[in-house]
Amino acid sequence: VVAFLLSPYLVHSLGDQAYGLWVLVLSVTGYMGLLDTGLRVAIVKHTAEYNARNDAAALNRTLFTGLTLYGSLSVVVMVLAVAASFMFERIFSVSAGEAQVGRVLVLIAGLNVAMSLPLGILGGLLAGLQRFDILNQVTVIVLLVRTALIVAAVGSGYQLIALGWIHIAAQVLTGV
Repeated sequence: VVAFLLSPYLVHSLGDQAYGLWVLVLSVTGYMGLLDTGLRVAIVKHTAEYNARNDAAALNRTLFTGLTLYGSLSVVVMVLAVAASFMFERIFSVSAGEAQVGRVLVLIAGLNVAMSLPLGILGGLLAGLQRFDILNQVTVIVLLVRTALIVAAVGSGYQLIALGWIHIAAQVLTGV
């Protein structure tokens, strides 16, 4: 529902070109999330298993291993984001003004994905502990807060870079 209502508002407020740039950057950087490769599912499975056995040591090893792997993948994501930022106007056919904003947006969106990977361990832990109530509450609250911030920022005249930082803040809020 939020996406259904927010998208037309953003198109109208930002304009076709700016909104198109926003969607382009989020779509491209969203593919970096594929580096997860099922690790979160493994964390959920092993959390449930080790919790049922009351094996805190194995649970800690699983979470530490996940954090290590996600941390490494986050470095890869940032390297890819920096590379894409430098080559943005060569990869995409955009105007010079859009290229400058696009380069910054790729870095911000890459940082968002890089942060989401290790922070995803917390969601995997909660899912493994079968605390879907907490996961769903956090998801809904962060979605509503992020949407309100986006509407307020765009309504106040802020543009795409502000939207990127709002997404970063929402990622941090989700982790907290």
